[in-house]
Amino acid sequence: MKLTTLLILVVLASGCFNMFNRKEDWLLVYKLNPKSNLEVYAVGFGATTKGHTEIKKTLGSGSDVIKIIDDDYYGYKTNIFKINDTLLKITFIDTSVFRGMSKSFEFNIHDRLKQ
Repeated sequence: MKLTTLLILVVLASGCFNMFNRKEDWLLVYKLNPKSNLEVYAVGFGATTKGHTEIKKTLGSGSDVIKIIDDDYYGYKTNIFKINDTLLKITFIDTSVFRGMSKSFEFNIHDRLKQ
């Protein structure tokens, strides 16, 4: 009886956590140098979950997430401006609902989120 209950709970838990597939929509690639890029993605998990925006630094075949922005900026015009050697500013400009409204974020390209 206990084993059956445990088995049912494990099946339900694994199904709930894998219910929505991760969907990444590419927004922008910014070339840092000949070997590495910054890639900006709008990430969503389905209609009932809130999306976010990820900034990844790629080097060869690997990548590190350096910043996660809580809002989903899919459909926004995206610009990156270099402030200095290590600091960049990313701007998201609304092109549909609130035309001209923008949000900007600054980040260090040498940061890396702890996994």
